[in-house]
Amino acid sequence: MIWFLVTGVLLIIVEILTPSIFFFLAFGLAFLLNSLVYRFTNNLALSLFTTGITTLIIFYYFKKSNIFKQNTDYKSNISNYIGKTCTVVDVLSNNSYRIKVFSEIWTATSTDILQNGDICKIIDRKDNTLIIEKQ
Repeated sequence: MIWFLVTGVLLIIVEILTPSIFFFLAFGLAFLLNSLVYRFTNNLALSLFTTGITTLIIFYYFKKSNIFKQNTDYKSNISNYIGKTCTVVDVLSNNSYRIKVFSEIWTATSTDILQNGDICKIIDRKDNTLIIEKQ
C-alpha cells in the first residue's frame, strides 16, 4: 500500500522540522521498511504488526546507542582561565575583587588580602567567580 510509504516519508519530514528526540524518525523508518512487507505479502494485519515490532526495535536501538545521553564533560570558556595570571583592578568588600585577565574584567575572590595592581594566579572557579591567589 502506498500509504505506508507516504506516511513514512511524512513522518521523517516532520522529524526534520521539529526538535523532537527521534520519535517521529522511529515511526517513519518503521513505516518505510514495512511498506515493503505489505508490497510482498499484501496482508494489512501482518504489515501493521511488523510496523509495531520494527518501531520497538528502532526505539531499543536508539536507547542502546546512547543517542539520548547528555554530555557531562562540558567545560565552559571560563575554565580556560585556570592557571593564567591576572591583575587586581578594584578591591571590593568581603575579599572580592575585580581582576583583569587578558582584556576582560572578572569578579574574583581570594583568601589573601590583595591590593590594586597585585599580580595573581587563577587557581579555580565557582560559577562565574574566579578564585585567585597572590603570586
